[in-house]
Amino acid sequence: MVPGFLVLMVASLGALLFGEATGRSWKLVPKMVLSSGFVLVALDHGALESTYGRWILTALILSWIGDLLLGIDRAFLAGLVSFAIAHLAYIAAFVRFGASHTVVVFAGIAVLVVGVVVLRWLRPHLSTTMAPAVTLYVLIIGSMLSAAFGTRQPGLWVPVAMFAVSDVAVARHRFVDPGFINKLLGLPLYFLAQFVLATTVAVEPVLGFR
Repeated sequence: MVPGFLVLMVASLGALLFGEATGRSWKLVPKMVLSSGFVLVALDHGALESTYGRWILTALILSWIGDLLLGIDRAFLAGLVSFAIAHLAYIAAFVRFGASHTVVVFAGIAVLVVGVVVLRWLRPHLSTTMAPAVTLYVLIIGSMLSAAFGTRQPGLWVPVAMFAVSDVAVARHRFVDPGFINKLLGLPLYFLAQFVLATTVAVEPVLGFR
């Protein structure tokens, strides 16, 4: 990856955080530069050369769409749907990597407990429209995290966990307590997670479950 690209990504993140802190109308521009960046990284690392890579690329493109929708007024639910489908694509990719049923089950139990805690925290703040959508979203990202824990690729769960924490920051900002602190925590975690996941397409996937 050329130094100029890294400088552009870091500068875009700085501009995005500045835009969020000051309420600038142009903040969607650096956000989409970053989102385009993780798609380009996946392509540069050979995303089209394997089934795993194509699933990851699909997830990243859906995330790109989700980022765009979340930056548009009154499109939050559409953005949520786009990200939910992106998580399903990630799950499909992780299955292609191969996974341990036992690890997935035990990780799933732990993730379920955390998910219940998060939903109990969010539920008083959710409308009747958003409650089922958010509940389903939490179940999907929990499944994604469980699948990542069980893959044959050590450490894959780390960027997925970062992704999940960034989603909690988004939910806190949207439903509980809006504030820049949510952006300061969530945005760097989210984009770092996506860039790391984009680079995993260079690893040859192992098919099947063990």
